[in-house]
This record gives sequence, structure tokens and C-alpha cells, in this order.
Amino acid sequence: MKLRGALTVAFTTPLDPEDIFELSRELDRVLNGAKNIVREAEVMETAPDGALVYSITPGVVSAVAADPADAAAQHGFGLLKVRQGRLDDALLLLEESMPMRPDTRLVAATDADFAPLRDNARFKALVNE
Repeated sequence: MKLRGALTVAFTTPLDPEDIFELSRELDRVLNGAKNIVREAEVMETAPDGALVYSITPGVVSAVAADPADAAAQHGFGLLKVRQGRLDDALLLLEESMPMRPDTRLVAATDADFAPLRDNARFKALVNE
């Protein structure tokens, strides 16, 4: 319901609830796909380096490139940076995305994939704002 209200305020043209649901479902699909790919790379003991991330996650990379203000895409890309061990890059992405989508704070605080950041002071400040 919060998504519907936020989108209704953001756009002058009324949005059909079915379109909002479809948008939400597709964003979820992209982010879950990115997580699954990283987990599969981990199982195969393949470190997700920059080239691998860009080749296997075009949806997330394209979304961030197309709209740097897309908080969901930045959150997903931040997750990929964590998996690469690029924690400072991940924190920068999360610092940009969390003010736009405060609901991602709870996700990041509880998501096991963000565990490498749990003891980081910047991360703690982000998720506790």
C-alpha cells in the first residue's frame, strides 16, 4: 500500500494498481535473480569479479545506469558490491539509496548477504536512522 501511495503522489497520471504490482514484481525478480547468480557463483567457487557481475547481472547494471535515482537498483547493486568484497562501494550505493527508500533499511539490516557490513559504523548508522 505504501508503494501505491508513493507512486500516486509522484505521478500526475493515476496508475493502475495492476501496473504497480507488475512493476514491483519485476523489480523483485531482477534483485532476486542477481542474488541467485551470486549464490550460484559462490557454490561453484567462482569469485564474482567485476567482469562476471557485469555479464551476469545486466538488469541491475542497466537499471542503475538508466536511472541513478532508482533506489531498488542501487540497493541490488550495493549487494553485488558486498559480494565482490568492495564494501566502500557498497556503502556509497546504500547511502544513496536508503534515503530514497527507507524500507530498504530493514531489508539491509536483516539480509544475511549484508553480513560483511554488520560491524561497519557507517552501515550501522544507515540502518538505524
